[in-house]
Order: sequence, then structure tokens, then C-alpha cells
Amino acid sequence: MQQLLAPDEVRSPALVGAPEADVDDDEVQRALQLAEAFDADDLSGFRDTYTDALTEIINAKIEGREAPAVPEQEVPGAPVVDLTAALNESVAKARATRGDTGQDATVHKMTTPKKRAAKKTTAASTRKTAAKKTAAKKSSGRKPRSA
Repeated sequence: MQQLLAPDEVRSPALVGAPEADVDDDEVQRALQLAEAFDADDLSGFRDTYTDALTEIINAKIEGREAPAVPEQEVPGAPVVDLTAALNESVAKARATRGDTGQDATVHKMTTPKKRAAKKTTAASTRKTAAKKTAAKKSSGRKPRSA
């Protein structure tokens, strides 16, 4: 719902051509209450600067003048933070709370676990597993369907 309309944007209801509709008295009352809730008493403090600027540009073009310069708007930027300095400060605070003196840590060589030799398989064990696989395949008892 728009609340602020410039006078040239307001159209007559007769020009809109809205269809006739049956409306209850309750609906009319609710619509009036809604309109009153959005009603602003004093709109004199508001001004449509876009329409004013556009009208000025159009008039300048009609008169053959150059369009007025667009005023530079200052964009407020966020403060620039030096991330390296912030990180160093954070590390210094963390060291101070731990009671760290700032000396380098001692590095110890880690031992690597010994690898175990791969388990060797014998020919007899491979024959046993192969026999188990073929026995499992033959146990269905059904004939395969022909295509």
C-alpha cells in the first residue's frame, strides 16, 4: 500500500473503471479502520525530490542547456581494520593469559609405528574360498530364464 502520492500521481476513481461489487457493512468498517490506521496527519515535511530532479533535467534538455550536475553523495564506509595487527594483538593477549614467555616451543621428533607384514595366503586357503563361492551360486535350484 502506498501512502505518499504526488498530486500528479493521484487518479480519479472514475478513470480506473473498477467493477461493481457487493460489500457488507462490516467490510466497509474494517476498510475504514485500516485506512485510519495508515493515515498520517501532517505530510508537509515530505517532499518528492526525485520528481523535482527529473523535472529539472527535462526542462534543461528542452531549453537546450546541459543537465545539472549530480551532487556527489558521500557513502559512509566501514572503518578499515588492520587484520595482521589485530591477530598479533590477540596472540599477545592469549600468551599473557596463559603466562607464556614468548619463547619458541621445543620440537620433539615423533616416532612412526612399524608396519606389519602382509599376511600370506596359501593355495589351499584360496581353493577353499573359491569352492564356497561356487557352492553358493549353485544352491538356487531354479533354471535361468531364456531371453
